[in-house]
Amino acid sequence: MVMRRLSDGRLPLHVAIQKHDATGGVNMCTWKQIFQCYPCAIRAQDRENLYPFMLASAYSDVGVAYELLRMAPDVIWDGNPLAAV
Repeated sequence: MVMRRLSDGRLPLHVAIQKHDATGGVNMCTWKQIFQCYPCAIRAQDRENLYPFMLASAYSDVGVAYELLRMAPDVIWDGNPLAAV
C-alpha cells in the first residue's frame, strides 16, 4: 500500500496527532481511524524525522505516545539487547 504524503511532506497520521481538539487533547478517533487504514504509517517519520509517538509526546499527550509505542515498539528497539550497551 502506498502512503501519500501531503504537499508539506507529512502523512495524515502526523497531522491527526498534531491537531488538538477543543479540550486540548489529541483527537483519538481520527488518528486511530487513519492508523487502521494505513498501519505502516506508525513507522513513518515526518519531515523533521520524528515518529508519530514523538509527535504525540511533543504535544504533551503521553497517553497517546505510549499507545503508539505499544503498537510499534520496534521504532525504538531493534531487538538486539547488546545494541543499547
